[in-house]
Amino acid sequence: MLSARYILSTTGSTVIGGGLQLALTVLAARLLVPEQNGHYAQFILIFNLAFIGLNFGLGPASTFFIASGRASVRDVRRVNVAVLIGLAILLGGLSSLAYWMGFVQIIELTLKIPAALLYIGTAAGFVFLSFSQILAILMGSHRYDTVNALNVARAALPLIVVAGWALVDVHSAASISVAHAVGLALALVVSIKVMKTSSAPGGGIAESGSLTVVLRNMLGYGALVYFSNLLHYLAMRGLLLVLSYYSAPESVGFLSLALLLLEVTLLLPSAIGQLVFPQASSKDFDRAAIEVALRLNLYVGLSLVVLIVLLAAPLVSLLMGASYAPVAHALIHLAPSVVLLAIPRILSQLLSGQGHPRYPLFAAAVSLLLGVALAVWAIPQWGVVGAAWVTNLVSAITAIITVIGYCRVHHVTASEVLLPRRQDWAGVRRLVALRMGR
Repeated sequence: MLSARYILSTTGSTVIGGGLQLALTVLAARLLVPEQNGHYAQFILIFNLAFIGLNFGLGPASTFFIASGRASVRDVRRVNVAVLIGLAILLGGLSSLAYWMGFVQIIELTLKIPAALLYIGTAAGFVFLSFSQILAILMGSHRYDTVNALNVARAALPLIVVAGWALVDVHSAASISVAHAVGLALALVVSIKVMKTSSAPGGGIAESGSLTVVLRNMLGYGALVYFSNLLHYLAMRGLLLVLSYYSAPESVGFLSLALLLLEVTLLLPSAIGQLVFPQASSKDFDRAAIEVALRLNLYVGLSLVVLIVLLAAPLVSLLMGASYAPVAHALIHLAPSVVLLAIPRILSQLLSGQGHPRYPLFAAAVSLLLGVALAVWAIPQWGVVGAAWVTNLVSAITAIITVIGYCRVHHVTASEVLLPRRQDWAGVRRLVALRMGR
């Protein structure tokens, strides 16, 4: 059962983590000139692409298989260790080959991404992948408080390292990127220590004894989730690659900062989706409560759209300085996505957690195809603003297809899921009462 206490605690840790990540972004913007900040944004892009591209869906599969009782915790751990070792060897070989074949130099020339940032970003992505696999196992075992604490540590440690690094080193995109990667490595060390010292988590079944069988089953499920996440990320953040090709690095930085501020407004639906995924396969899962939570997020999103339009310019100027005014302009154009993305952040996780990842996958595939086609047309003409409205279109397509999939699986109508209902306000009162300790 998805309790309100876990919703509040996970939301709290997500807000804290998001706040720390925002602080890191603001600190980097303050330390770097717009061009260097654009290169730092490229590091973040490569880091995330490496993380998503290398995970092969094993993170969601680990959570799903443990939470649903399809595999034991020990078997899932063994699979993850074996896969990570194999990926480390493969990544080292491919990185060397890419350098000797000249692929790195081609990327540097066409997308204006420095070669050093390609390597640092790839290494950081692998470190974050290892960290995320540990969290996936803990999440499948319903150890939410531990996961929340580690997520906060993952956001805090890079900020601390970057702040300390800035006191003694030259301010460049490369140095800030290295400091960020070191902070992630420290978070990985902490997570490994927690995993080793914690008692054996519950969940799962008797050990199968066959690593190959467990891996094959996990990849069978994880492949759909993997391609869904990869295509969705490319549809949303792949625009930065198109922007890198057509525009100067600072434009990439402006859009990247606007997208990060957009992510801050989506912390609540992201937290709920994080909790829904491991719970969705249980027999006593309360689907009606999730629909109420979804509608409440839509109300909050509509309010945030108004605040963004009114406050984006002064807020960005206060946090980052006048030279980052284009960030506010981009954020205002991105405002519709605040509402649109709240829907798949919750429903996609629910569908995947119930064994229906094909709907998020289809939504991501359609969004990517249409998004790339429009981006190639819109970005050369309208730059960052064109990229923002392509993002809104991608968000709308993803939301529509996800709602259709949810309605088909659960035999409900879109109006039943999305339109205001009386019980929504009762849900608000319950959360307020819990928060006040009544």
